[in-house]
Amino acid sequence: MQMLGTSFWVDDAGEASIEQVSAPEAQAAFSPLKYGLSQGYTHKVHWIKATLQPQLKPQGTLATLYLEVQPSYLDDVRFYLPAKNGGWQEFRHGDTLRFSERLIAHRNFIQPVEFISNEPLTVYIRLQTESASMLVLRIGQYTDLLKTSNREYAALASLIALLFTALLINFSRSGFAWDALGWAYTFYLGAAVVHLLGVNGFVAEFLFPNVPAVANHWQSVTNWLTGCLSLFVFGLSLKIHQAQKVIAWPYLIGFLVCFSFIGFVLAGHFTQGMKVLLPFYIMCLLIGLARAVQLVFLHDSLALYIFLALSTAIFAHVSATLALMGVLPGTYWLMFGYQIGLALTFLVLQLMFLRRTWLQQQAYQAMELAAAETKAKLVSETQARATQRGFISMLTHELKTPLSVIRMMLGTRDPTDSMRQHASSAVIDIDQVIDRVALAAKLDEGLQPVQNQRVDVALLVKQVAAQCEAPDRIVVHAPYSLEVNLDQLLFQTVLSNLLSNAIKYGASSKPVQVTLKNMGLGLELKVSNVIYSRHNSDPTLWFGKYFRAPTSRAKVGSGLGLNIVQDVLKLVGGRVDPQVTDTQVIMRVYWPLKL
Repeated sequence: MQMLGTSFWVDDAGEASIEQVSAPEAQAAFSPLKYGLSQGYTHKVHWIKATLQPQLKPQGTLATLYLEVQPSYLDDVRFYLPAKNGGWQEFRHGDTLRFSERLIAHRNFIQPVEFISNEPLTVYIRLQTESASMLVLRIGQYTDLLKTSNREYAALASLIALLFTALLINFSRSGFAWDALGWAYTFYLGAAVVHLLGVNGFVAEFLFPNVPAVANHWQSVTNWLTGCLSLFVFGLSLKIHQAQKVIAWPYLIGFLVCFSFIGFVLAGHFTQGMKVLLPFYIMCLLIGLARAVQLVFLHDSLALYIFLALSTAIFAHVSATLALMGVLPGTYWLMFGYQIGLALTFLVLQLMFLRRTWLQQQAYQAMELAAAETKAKLVSETQARATQRGFISMLTHELKTPLSVIRMMLGTRDPTDSMRQHASSAVIDIDQVIDRVALAAKLDEGLQPVQNQRVDVALLVKQVAAQCEAPDRIVVHAPYSLEVNLDQLLFQTVLSNLLSNAIKYGASSKPVQVTLKNMGLGLELKVSNVIYSRHNSDPTLWFGKYFRAPTSRAKVGSGLGLNIVQDVLKLVGGRVDPQVTDTQVIMRVYWPLKL
């Protein structure tokens, strides 16, 4: 065993010299140390006495041992080793010295110990610091300490790298959008990273090796900053402003007390201020824990994460405080309890923010979906209103002429045969408009069934052509007989509408050509008429509901004929292809046949 025993003594006045402390009559004042020194937040001077057992090298010579003191943020650490000619040698350490002035370039304070003889050697360590008065001793040969140190470097570097990665992720996620909680957590994470850099001695070793004042105050300032930001993040997460006054006001008071603690830090009274700050800080965490439980019962989606984060934060601070006060034994809790608890807190908070981001994305997608549905509904309503306006416009325009003819006949005492014939035609026109509107409505609502039956379609074409308004103008090219399975009513509707359209808008002195062909799996029906001049309207517009050509003002119609043709063909799985040349309009219909 290399260390035979350790003990400590508190120098309340801070004026004792090494000669007074090492005097035989002063030894009774020392209290044994089983683990490291843990005296809490105090500025008093502490003396540690360690008795070391010499160790032989394989060659039989005395080995040089190395005493390592942790933590790395202690201000003034002095080693006193017996001199060869009597008396004591003083070696100064601490973060108030430049890093280059250290005996061994290391984040902790390492003192070589050379033995004078094979007898045990007693060394004294004087500690005075503005931070927590705690001290952990390790002893061993340099290679052993180096292996342990390298493992600690790797573990601490991994922890800081993970936190720094989380910091970058959250910074990129927050971007430039204003999210109070997201930005608060990002700053809290950043403060924790810089705090751990100072607590573990990396600031003095790598960042400011020649500016000891920065390394000396880094731990206390970043400790204050991390604590304040943690309360701010928890307050936002808990919606503390929406809580009852009995919860909100104590939490707010505790936060303001912690925030005002910066005055103690800057004035160099960290230890005195921590005695005031820590109870208020723990009080805020406990209040937050109660609020988190309340939110859990209110079914807040993030409340359980906040509860766990607060629990780990309380664990970190309470365990560290109890270790500092000597309640929790062992150097493990003394050195790593706070850092492990802090890492767990950030792990839970990071999971909470991942969950929060997922919920926000879900809400955003739901809003996008709702917006798309609203937009589609608006478009549908706009189209419905346009259709309604077109319907009303069509009725008022197309029924006005036949009604005026009927009204004129009714106003004549002795109407002539010609007037009666015109009135009868007007009634037929009105009936056709109404029938087409009714059929269009059925097709729109999917209420028109397809009822196929065995039909001589060639005969049907000839019958429809003979019954139209100008049968003498129609020339039919069809087989003598062609029996197929199709819906007679729908086929007749398509053909009659195409013929009516061709007769109305074709040249009155030219014939309308109707051609019927059997294509095997379907029928090809072609209706063509001659035109005198080609107008510039797009043929695809002709199939719109209530569309009327510019030349149709003097003609009665509903503007639904070609629209009905298109809807019927969609219903049976067919299609219509309009073709326009300088002299002709050709409507080519494909009607599939069901075997």
